[in-house]
Amino acid sequence: MNFMLRNYGLKMNTNTGLTRDPITGQIVPISYGGNVAPVMHHQSGNVAPVLYHHNFQHQSGNVAPVLYHHSVQHQSGNVTPVQHHQHAISSHKKGSSGVAAFEDYKGNQAFMLIKDYRGHSFGYGKKKPGSASHDTAQAEEFEETCGLFDVRRGLDKNFQLRSCNGPEHSIYVVRVKGPPKEGIQSKYYMHNRSLIHGNPNAPKDYKETSEFTRVYVRDAIAAGALGLQNGTKLCVKDVYGNAVCMCSRDSEYLRDILRRKLNLTVPEHQLTLVKNVFDPSKPFLNGTYRYSI
Repeated sequence: MNFMLRNYGLKMNTNTGLTRDPITGQIVPISYGGNVAPVMHHQSGNVAPVLYHHNFQHQSGNVAPVLYHHSVQHQSGNVTPVQHHQHAISSHKKGSSGVAAFEDYKGNQAFMLIKDYRGHSFGYGKKKPGSASHDTAQAEEFEETCGLFDVRRGLDKNFQLRSCNGPEHSIYVVRVKGPPKEGIQSKYYMHNRSLIHGNPNAPKDYKETSEFTRVYVRDAIAAGALGLQNGTKLCVKDVYGNAVCMCSRDSEYLRDILRRKLNLTVPEHQLTLVKNVFDPSKPFLNGTYRYSI
């Protein structure tokens, strides 16, 4: 066992059976599955054995799967990075999907954000088992804007951006135009929010957000959006002069959207406004306002 660990780059105290928890940084005891599986070298084609860790045993006694990345030395002498656990953490299995909406606001392009317990973000959330990214994106945008935006007809897989954190996470880029003269009114979000939050029968999924705002693209670029490092939050002022700090994943999405110029190449869709919605299937939305493509 010690020979295998040394030769395949696994970090372990072989005397005590301890390792460092990759999340907490604490030194904890571990449990190894000990199975050996062949892995083909990407360049030479040689096959070399790799030791798999099947479980991570915490001090509490609970065992949980952990996804590791490390280097493996093959028979050829070359070293190749290997992802050697076949089971990712459960929250990542489901993935997430959402919508990044852009509009021309007072002569300059802006993107829309909502605020929830995580901070300012695009409307997105975790996919439910068996649901498609398209359906999740529409549902999350609709719920997190308190029923204000129905953009399902504007979601195009050609403008679906995969997250740098993994292909199971994605966001659809849409560009919308408000009704003539009036445009898109943020006060309608507050109107909807007030009705929904005041209704005890409204689902909690519609009560997660507290604010709707916009940020000019030019201001985001000036704040460093194009050169943003992964895991970093973009902090910028919104169009009203208020400080906004975007969640890190949303900041990464914005960076990649702007780098690829998807905000400029995605087709623009005209929105129509319905006031005092009547929805028999969702009576808690009766009286709300709704923009639809």
